[in-house]
Amino acid sequence: MAFIGEPSLRPTGEHLSLVEDLIDSITLTLEESINTTSNAVKSRMFSEKIEEAIVFVSGVSTTPEGWLEVEIVNLGDVSATARVSVAESDVLGPGSAEVSLSARGVETVILKPVVKKDVALTTATLTLDVNGVSSTYEVDVLLDPRLRLSVSGDTVVIHDGSVSFEGGKLRVSNLTFVSFMVSGSDSRFIVYLDGGPVRTGLVRFGNYTLVSSSFSRPVAGVLEVKAVESRVEVVSGSGVLETSLGVSIVSEGPSYAKVEMLRDNPYPEAGLDGGGSVVVLSLDIRGEGPVRVIVNLDVLGVSDVGQVKVYKYSSAREAYVEIEGEVDARSRTVTFTINPGDPVVAITSKPIKPGGEGARIVYTEAKIKPPQVSAPQAGVEGAGGSLWFYVALVAVAIAVAFTALVVLARFRRRS
Repeated sequence: MAFIGEPSLRPTGEHLSLVEDLIDSITLTLEESINTTSNAVKSRMFSEKIEEAIVFVSGVSTTPEGWLEVEIVNLGDVSATARVSVAESDVLGPGSAEVSLSARGVETVILKPVVKKDVALTTATLTLDVNGVSSTYEVDVLLDPRLRLSVSGDTVVIHDGSVSFEGGKLRVSNLTFVSFMVSGSDSRFIVYLDGGPVRTGLVRFGNYTLVSSSFSRPVAGVLEVKAVESRVEVVSGSGVLETSLGVSIVSEGPSYAKVEMLRDNPYPEAGLDGGGSVVVLSLDIRGEGPVRVIVNLDVLGVSDVGQVKVYKYSSAREAYVEIEGEVDARSRTVTFTINPGDPVVAITSKPIKPGGEGARIVYTEAKIKPPQVSAPQAGVEGAGGSLWFYVALVAVAIAVAFTALVVLARFRRRS
């Protein structure tokens, strides 16, 4: 099951369904390849030279014209002639093509079946005939000519426009949409175009993350996906939960907190200009109610904390929105309240001002002393105990005074 880790991109339901189908297909293919190789090793069926043609379909993609591009591989040391055909279905008409394969060769054939229905994705049945031997493949095919699936080594990309792989980067032209399948589901990722960060959305599923970006106009250049470097600390329990990141979480009930200090702003579309020195924190809080967050402002590296502000990223506004923060200049701390979730907050030494001087994101590997905080339970009980003690004293005093007045009144009546 896929879920939105970062809501900035806002992918459509159709896009999510398409991506999940493609991931399922890729996963199944990898599992089958691993099983085949493992069985071959156990059976000692490897040979340095293969005296016959071993031909198979290695991949299917869609051309900009909407045709099927089928890649066929011959692993054998003997040449062969192959015919590949697509079976007629309720979506596709029939089509076939023939190709000659040299020993250890790779060839591509184009099938041009008639598309009967306007759908983005369908399952096509391909038949490969080689020297009288047939094999059948069930493959998922993107029929939207705007989107293509490209694979190079461990890199899987869904995109429009034209792309070419250059090491770990992707050179693109006439591109408005791209999705990278990246291994790992715990990190944050950003797409960079020619070295500059662009708006990025994340879809997490299993041990993978789909890292996507879209553009209002076609772009050209070099795209690259980078993980956002961070320091992470996880704490759990109730009361005061301290970290070596200079952050303390104060919770009245059991809570789990994953605190990250980020080296970069994970939302390039949300500017931090004018903010001076900035600490960007990701606070993944899980519990039943809101928690207080107290941050040691020494991490900002500024002497004057009088202008410190706290901002929380808003996916609805695609901007950092100011939230209430209580600055204590004496203890050099700022305190604010957040609800459980995965908010990203920015603590700035000055107010954010669009068009202002660029902000300096503060990041350090050094341990930061957590702010000193009293446990909420002890504070509440102590204050309550003192309050009831004084209430009791007042009540006793009133009772004594009332009793004295009654006795005095009786004494006067007798006299």
